[in-house]
Amino acid sequence: MAILSPKHELGVLTYDSSRLHRGHLESAGVDPAALDRIYIVGAPVGGQLHRVVRENALYDHDLMEGELVQMAKQLLQKQPEVSVLVLECTQMPPFAEAIQRHLGNKVQVYDVCSMVNWFYGGLVRRVPPSWHA
Repeated sequence: MAILSPKHELGVLTYDSSRLHRGHLESAGVDPAALDRIYIVGAPVGGQLHRVVRENALYDHDLMEGELVQMAKQLLQKQPEVSVLVLECTQMPPFAEAIQRHLGNKVQVYDVCSMVNWFYGGLVRRVPPSWHA
């Protein structure tokens, strides 16, 4: 939240919003003033993500993508000021691009893979090949 101005809001898509909630953010030291600008949405119980994780259901990429895109769209319909979306669950990174595509450029989408790439990019500098010309 430190990189966002006070007018911006943050959305979080998670597997289970009953297990990731405001109390966790408070325990992690999130500024209490920022807590009212963070919206956490859990995947639908009985949805594709829950069926795959809990019931070992057959993985259906298109169904999962549709579910996650719909979650993101619904979050933005309720909270249109959200400008950053975090995909908390490790099952979600394969759908970040589709979510970004459906939300457009007004929302930045982050997940564990983008976090690792960002961190690694600070450790190991890579010069784009076109710079060697």
